[in-house]
Amino acid sequence: MKTAFRWFIFSVSHVEDFHGRAGRVEVWSFVFFQCIFLALAAGIDLLFTGFPIVLPIYAALTSIPSVLLFIRRLHDCGYSGWWVFPAIVPPICFFVMCWAPDPAQPNKYGTTERLPSKNLRAKTVPPLIDGIEYLTPPPMPFEPAVKRREELFEKEQKEIIEQEKVPNSKETQNEKDIRQTGQKD
Repeated sequence: MKTAFRWFIFSVSHVEDFHGRAGRVEVWSFVFFQCIFLALAAGIDLLFTGFPIVLPIYAALTSIPSVLLFIRRLHDCGYSGWWVFPAIVPPICFFVMCWAPDPAQPNKYGTTERLPSKNLRAKTVPPLIDGIEYLTPPPMPFEPAVKRREELFEKEQKEIIEQEKVPNSKETQNEKDIRQTGQKD
């Protein structure tokens, strides 16, 4: 495990070196520890911040060493380092495609049926890790439920007040006796 971690440190520390070669042990050691550290960064974000702060910073800091490592691995396999770009271009294209604006006019595939802008709320930070645009679901209409609860509360309050105003028709025997003796006097 010490050797694998040394390979990881070697890969991260040789940022300027893209002319050499990288063997399988160096690449797999880097990938192994990269996965561990990415999971730890995601865990830190979830536990402490609740917002992706540490993970994107770590991913940005290790992106250049990752690309350079894979260029050296391509050199080790006998290929040019330019072959790393076909691996980088599809995520960039996907990201651009997700964030491209929709045309307002209909095309041969139909119209763009949008939700009203007040019901569509995008998250504040675009996702930089997987490139998918997350949208919160439209808010549920809760106003009628709140109104209904308020109406029920007011109705119950009125019933309580009316019950206090109406004299109780069920008199106890003692109350009847007092009333009758009061009438005789």
